[in-house]
Amino acid sequence: RKTGTYHQKVDAKGSSQLCPECGADVPKDLSVRIHSCPECHVVMPRDVASGKIIVNRGMAAVEGLAVKLDVEEDSVESR
Repeated sequence: RKTGTYHQKVDAKGSSQLCPECGADVPKDLSVRIHSCPECHVVMPRDVASGKIIVNRGMAAVEGLAVKLDVEEDSVESR
């Protein structure tokens, strides 16, 4: 674990059945490898779509958390 990093567990359940662009429910069998949304018409590989859903869930989970930036005085130019 690196210092200054944050890790958030995200539930991946159902991530391959949702559209990452519009959130529509897009049921598909495991044999279907392409995500094709009938609502917003986005098309992408199923694993990419699922990954985007997981990222979105992670971002939603950490939204609003304070972020501390370590900035040294010498790194900021005087104006």
